[in-house]
Amino acid sequence: MLKLPRPSIGQFLLRWLNTTLLFPHADRAVLYDMLAIQLRADVSVHASVDSLLNLSGNEGIVAKSCASALENKDSLGQGLFDSALIPLFEAQCVDAAESKGPDAMIEILGHLGTAKTRSSLLHSVIFENKYYGTLLLLILLLLYLAEGTMTQFVAQAPAVAEVSMAGVIFFIHHNGVWLATLLVIVIAMLCFSRTQHYGLRRKYLGPFDGDYRRAVAIEFCDMAQIIFRYESSQRRAMEICKSTLSGGYARSAMDAALARIDAQDSLAGALDGTLLDGDAARLFRVMVPAGNLDAYPAAFVGVADFMEAHNLRYYKRALRAFSMLSLAAFLSLLLMVFSGLFKIMTIISGGV
Repeated sequence: MLKLPRPSIGQFLLRWLNTTLLFPHADRAVLYDMLAIQLRADVSVHASVDSLLNLSGNEGIVAKSCASALENKDSLGQGLFDSALIPLFEAQCVDAAESKGPDAMIEILGHLGTAKTRSSLLHSVIFENKYYGTLLLLILLLLYLAEGTMTQFVAQAPAVAEVSMAGVIFFIHHNGVWLATLLVIVIAMLCFSRTQHYGLRRKYLGPFDGDYRRAVAIEFCDMAQIIFRYESSQRRAMEICKSTLSGGYARSAMDAALARIDAQDSLAGALDGTLLDGDAARLFRVMVPAGNLDAYPAAFVGVADFMEAHNLRYYKRALRAFSMLSLAAFLSLLLMVFSGLFKIMTIISGGV
């Protein structure tokens, strides 16, 4: 198990920036491939890491972190995590596979290197609408900064104060900071509730609930379809999968599923209503008749693809709605600015 110190918000943001911008998945895949190739050639983990120490850039930084961890009798996964350049999920996947031997390590590294990027609300909706969103924020910022100029216009011609754009500029300047702060707080509370709350407390999330629960289930299935090939004990396999998941919701769902397994429930029964809901749970039951252990890996792949397709449809609808709202807001503000400037110039030139 990884040694996970309680991260601060700054550390969390730093890891997110590192894994998104400085060392994205395409670059990490090269590192995983280099490790997997050597492990397939029966090179030890220590020797594989040592061979990468002279690499430049982020690969070298990760290799040095891994070498330090191995020297301290920690795992390769711990070294990956300590580098702050590897996502927690990927580091935990490698850490979980190490105890299962080189075959599991090779498969995990291959899976991480070739894994397709799953959809998410952030990447599939928010980032996809970044252009309209950026233009909208830019206009709001310019309106906020235009307060001084508008004050001079009003002093020169008091009738300018009656123009709608002047009212919007003064409102944004006087209330924009606390409104932006309030928006950040609401978004932070929403993110916290999405990732931490479990059970009935999630009913207040409305349309922001189902996609996240499916995303957690997909992440679990992606890991389980590998672990269940090497681990015959359902409980042990579930514990390993739990170690790869983060967030209060994911941990609570896994705990609920483990409690059902301890109560002698089947794996399909343990997952139904905890990690898998509705059609996904029914599909898993159909794909593992009579608890056939050999059918579990393929079943997890099928259920993950089913839920991913569901999320993609949901995000496409959300993206259309979000794009239309952003475009409408941008065009409305743009129209207000041009019409307001025309009115203001008319008033000033007329000496009103």
